[in-house]
Amino acid sequence: MTDILYEKQGSYLQGKEEGRAETRGEEKAIIARNLLKMKMSVKDISTATGLSEAEVLELQKEMQ
Repeated sequence: MTDILYEKQGSYLQGKEEGRAETRGEEKAIIARNLLKMKMSVKDISTATGLSEAEVLELQKEMQ
């Protein structure tokens, strides 16, 4: 019985961590969009947020 509980707890914790990672990614995208609105360079936004330049460029395209 404890093995089942352990597996469920592990799955729960993994899901919780994946949710946190997704939230962090969304927060980075919001920050990147704000910096794009401020006319900051793609390279600087990439450095500031940890997103790749390609990801920042994709966000820029979505904003147009």
